[in-house]
Amino acid sequence: MSYFPLNDSLSLFYTTHGDPSNEPFLLIHGWCCDGQDWAWQIPFLEKTYYVVVLDNRGHGRSSAPTDISYSAQDMAADAAALLRHLKIQKTLVMGHSMGGVATSTLAITEPQLVKAIILNDPAYWLPKKIADAALLAWYDPNADIHALTLGAYSALYGESSPAHQKALHSRRVQGTPAHVSLGSIIGLCDGVGLGTMENSLEYVKGRRNCPTLVYYVKQELADGERAMTTGEKDEIVVMEGVGHWPHQEKSEEYNEILGRWLKKIESS
Repeated sequence: MSYFPLNDSLSLFYTTHGDPSNEPFLLIHGWCCDGQDWAWQIPFLEKTYYVVVLDNRGHGRSSAPTDISYSAQDMAADAAALLRHLKIQKTLVMGHSMGGVATSTLAITEPQLVKAIILNDPAYWLPKKIADAALLAWYDPNADIHALTLGAYSALYGESSPAHQKALHSRRVQGTPAHVSLGSIIGLCDGVGLGTMENSLEYVKGRRNCPTLVYYVKQELADGERAMTTGEKDEIVVMEGVGHWPHQEKSEEYNEILGRWLKKIESS
């Protein structure tokens, strides 16, 4: 068990898996999740990589100060600080949902730290008009933030999403501080938040210069990704018929695709 104190009020929980002499691989989870979301990938990856699994600020076992922001940009900066703390000079990074936005951001802000990225159904395609309308409910001082979060989660499941997954999410959402759930949504969708389609396209296009693998569960999002993912080693995969957590619902297929792509970029 390891904690990295960023400052007097913020400490990040992380775990490491595998041989430290192997190439590093950082995993960044999504909104109201934690590092345990990667339990389906850790055993697969630790055979050949030194895997670092982070709990984002405010999530899981990391601390949750009330006087800080919770944007994907903040989480990318936290990840960079952790990598430097661990003396990791260059790594592969995989992020899910909000963590995918943080991973994409990290590849732009700290390119010297990032060898390649894997984005797992990244959360940067919400049209700003819809985001602005949705934020009205979140900014309501009488809003039940946990209820809003669970409502948002309900739209992310597929027909095959198992009941045990929903039960896990419900309990974890209720255990996430309301100011973290709210702050993360604001950080993604308000102002310069990179969870909106317009902001993300402007920010990312032409600036991610490392090999990129992207998983989506909807074809239309994969089509949009082609405007940003254009390198020779880049790949976009659609895993339809599942919810927002394809790395869990179809873990064997997900890992097989990941392993094949990693071999491709390592051999080239």
